[in-house]
Amino acid sequence: QTLHRRVTTDISELQQLTPQKVADALGDPGMTVRIDEGGVVVYVVGTLCGGTGSGGAADLGYLMDVWSNHSVRRQAIFTIPHPTLQNSLAPRYKKNAFYALKELNHYQLADTAWKQLLPGSYAPFVNQGRPYDILRVVMPPGGAGGDVKSLNAMIGQYLAAAVGPAGLEIAASDVDATAQMVGAERIGFMRPLFSTMGIAALEFPGEHVQRAASSR
Repeated sequence: QTLHRRVTTDISELQQLTPQKVADALGDPGMTVRIDEGGVVVYVVGTLCGGTGSGGAADLGYLMDVWSNHSVRRQAIFTIPHPTLQNSLAPRYKKNAFYALKELNHYQLADTAWKQLLPGSYAPFVNQGRPYDILRVVMPPGGAGGDVKSLNAMIGQYLAAAVGPAGLEIAASDVDATAQMVGAERIGFMRPLFSTMGIAALEFPGEHVQRAASSR
C-alpha cells in the first residue's frame, strides 16, 4: 500500500505540472520551460541479481500501468551480472538474473497475458500488452566491484540526459531489439525483445548537439 500510494501521488503531481509551476519552483518565474507533451514516462531501474528485483521485474511494469490508469509510458533499465563475476554470491546472482530474463522474455511476447488479483479488487487485472514500452538490459564491463559502480554511474548519467527535451531522441538511439525482429523470428524457444545502451549514447546527448549547432 505504501508503494502504491507513493507511485500514484508522484504520478499525479507530475501530470499536473505546468511550465510555469516548474519555473516558479526553480525560483525563476521568467524561465522558459519545455515539458514533454507525450505525458509522463516512468523509469523502473533495478538489478536482476537480487531476489526483489528479479522476482518483481515484470510485475512492476504492469503495476505502473494499473496504478496510473494506463496513463503513463513505462521504461525499464535492469542490470545483470558479468559472466566473469567470481565472488561467493556470483552463482546466486547469475541464477536470479537468468530466471528473471526468462520471465521478462515470456511477458514480452504478444501472446502472453499478465493476470493478477490485486488487493482491494474483486476481479483479476488482465493485460495482454508488454510490461514496458522499452526494456533495457545492461551489464558492467567486468566482474570487479568498480565495474558495477561505473555501470551505476552510467545509468544515472543516462537518466539525467534523457529527462528533458532530448529524451525521446536519446531513447531512439538505443539499440532497440524490436527494430531487428522480422515477423515471428525466434531463437530457439526465445524471442528476445530486450534493448540495451552504452557509453556511446552518452557521448553527445542530442540536446547538447542541438544547442551547439544552433549557436554557430
